[in-house]
Amino acid sequence: MRRNMKFIVLIAVLICMIIALIFIRGLLNPGLNKITQQKGYIITGQDEKSIEIKIDKDDLSPNIDLDEVISFEKDDIILYQTDTSTMYLKSIEYENSDKEYLSLTFDFYYDLPQEGTIIVPYEVLAEHDSTSYSFRIVMHSKQAKDKSKVFDKAVSVHGQGPSEQFSIYLKTDVFTEAEDEISFVVDNFNELSYIKK
Repeated sequence: MRRNMKFIVLIAVLICMIIALIFIRGLLNPGLNKITQQKGYIITGQDEKSIEIKIDKDDLSPNIDLDEVISFEKDDIILYQTDTSTMYLKSIEYENSDKEYLSLTFDFYYDLPQEGTIIVPYEVLAEHDSTSYSFRIVMHSKQAKDKSKVFDKAVSVHGQGPSEQFSIYLKTDVFTEAEDEISFVVDNFNELSYIKK
């Protein structure tokens, strides 16, 4: 009976330690909102950054059915990555019933150190103790490319938000005709640097 009690107490202590570690890690780990709202952090710089997005068609199922929304997990198709910021393809679907355009939705996730630089699709504006966000990504070139061909007027920004999500329209025939890889450049991402107060 005593062994069972000791075992139960040991398990309870371990569970309490695990909960305490999770709680402490949550307090120490910066959140994106804390950084952008400068709660305990100071934004030290915001610089424009262009990113070339390359989608390898081999990463997609060969029997892809675009008549339904195709969703991906955050580690399925990573398109851009730094030590702190990861952009991934979240979903593909037809833009509307005429099927002329595909809507590709992208999102970010972060590994946030106490100080560093992250990539976000908006500018952080801080005025009079309030924070707002200016969603500003654009495409200066509407071209998409595969390994051997350039497609003019093939892509455009569709929308931004919620959070770090953004969507791009891609002509369906470009997606179909492209060999192996489709690439295009999205401009005006924000390379945001921050430090702990």
